[in-house]
Amino acid sequence: MKIIVVEDEIRIREGLVKLIRRFFPQVSQVCEAKSGEEGIHFIHEMDPDIVITDIRMEPLNGLEMLRILNQEKKWNFKSVILSAYSEFEYAKQAISLGVNEYLIKPVEIEELRKVMDRLEEELREEKQMRTDTPKQLRSLETILSNVLSGQLEMNEELGGFLLKNYEIHWDEPAGMIRVYMGRRFEEEKAFLITALQNSLLKKGYQNSRVISFPTDQEVVVLLFSIADEQQLERYLQYTFLSDIHRVDTAATVGFTVCQDFRELRAQLETLRDVMPWNISLGEDVLISFPKILDIHSAELIYPAEMEKKCTDALYKMNYEILNEQMERFLQYFIDQPYPPDTIKKSILRCIWNLLNAAKEVNFEAYKKVDEQSIIEAVTHAATFGELEMVVYSLQELLIQRKAKAVGLIVKKAQSLVEEFYQQGITLEEIASKLGVSPEHISAQFTRELGINFSKYYRDYRLVKAKELLAGTDLKIYQVAAKAGYRDAKYFSKVFRESEGILPMEYRQNHR
Repeated sequence: MKIIVVEDEIRIREGLVKLIRRFFPQVSQVCEAKSGEEGIHFIHEMDPDIVITDIRMEPLNGLEMLRILNQEKKWNFKSVILSAYSEFEYAKQAISLGVNEYLIKPVEIEELRKVMDRLEEELREEKQMRTDTPKQLRSLETILSNVLSGQLEMNEELGGFLLKNYEIHWDEPAGMIRVYMGRRFEEEKAFLITALQNSLLKKGYQNSRVISFPTDQEVVVLLFSIADEQQLERYLQYTFLSDIHRVDTAATVGFTVCQDFRELRAQLETLRDVMPWNISLGEDVLISFPKILDIHSAELIYPAEMEKKCTDALYKMNYEILNEQMERFLQYFIDQPYPPDTIKKSILRCIWNLLNAAKEVNFEAYKKVDEQSIIEAVTHAATFGELEMVVYSLQELLIQRKAKAVGLIVKKAQSLVEEFYQQGITLEEIASKLGVSPEHISAQFTRELGINFSKYYRDYRLVKAKELLAGTDLKIYQVAAKAGYRDAKYFSKVFRESEGILPMEYRQNHR
């Protein structure tokens, strides 16, 4: 494995090279470059596996160096940027350039080891994929997964293989649906794939494939023939999204059309780039490309006064006031269709000012903050709820809550669940009744109860179901209906996943 370190500060550069040579014997060659220009020169000569680069260098900085190399379109190295926490404004640029990892200065050996282990594993997997032929990949899903991830080139030879073995015309338009689930990927994947496949079958889309990307917390559906693109788009927005959000999923959905299979990789990257518009527009809005490019965004004026009230509360170490002011600060960003990048930059700005305050008033708590994780979490966030979780988690760390009090919003939401659970009530309906956003309620549940709304709602209905199973002779389908489940089979599936046994077994054990 070959590595190039690009850093203009000699002490940092030489220190990093020494760490690599000492702790990573699998690295056969380490080269040093003291500028972006020199970095390009050595990359041309060496063709490295990994490039570690500083951001701020003169006259050519690390990001400009990567941009130039990307334009050449012939390099396949993994890139890592060295960044001080105050350089968060560069993070989004780094993501757009395909940067794989971040290292916060000063570099610690354990963080370097984690980064190196991840990159080495990725390089090993990619090398194996490049040596596999379509026949060796065995399944259509695996072939499509490799095309979408850029590990397999879509060309006429592969197209002929797809036509011969799967009767798929690779040179015709294909629809692409991306479903992003975030942290709840493992929890929601099976349900959402089944729901989406059933929906598409009902609409007559027989020929489709679903590919999962656990690392990106997403599934991608490819449709190999599209009769009416606009009709499918309307269906996804007004029927499918509405249906899945009835069960409090955190999923967001994007849609585009590829003119042929050669566009698959690029179009997936495009959907990943534009779907953070759900931060501004809400999780229940379909992000359709290229239509999203026509959106008229509002100009964001940073709420400096709101931020000051947050930092003042932190200086006073008053959890309740900080909580109240942070809620107002975050609410400010969902009133208008602000560009998501601008929202992220504003939230990071507030976070770093809070951290600067924490240095002075609670240094022990400040030392526990993982700045690198904050940068990554904010820059990769695709929903407003994910941004809220970063802020609230930091808030909990900087000031310990005095009492485990449940706020009025959560109490009202709990009351609505208790009142309407039998007939069914969605997070969106509760939010509408309370006059707040669904993301806000979800974040409040996680903060105050330690579980998300979806789990709370499910557990509440299961408690009611267990009461009926143990205390009545109602049929299983009747118990399911009274607990708010219209489908008795789905009720049994949920019950078994939660309790480890079927409803009938639970009844037998509790009689």
